[in-house]
Amino acid sequence: SNGDITFQWNAPRTFTLQDFFNHWGVNFGSSGVGQFQTGAFGHTFSMTVNGVDNSQFGSYQVQNGDAIVLTWTQ
Repeated sequence: SNGDITFQWNAPRTFTLQDFFNHWGVNFGSSGVGQFQTGAFGHTFSMTVNGVDNSQFGSYQVQNGDAIVLTWTQ
């Protein structure tokens, strides 16, 4: 697999990044994804879209061809 994710729907629809994580039952937001949360230990979580910092997280409307990178650091 190359890491591509495909969103498919029977009718025209705008998908958010939150839709993807909701489908998989994974918590997602500005404080982290799944078990990787910022918490009180100085961890950081960030997101870039097509190489540009983006703070929309779950509300980001996914576009065809987007390169979305989520980074969690200890």
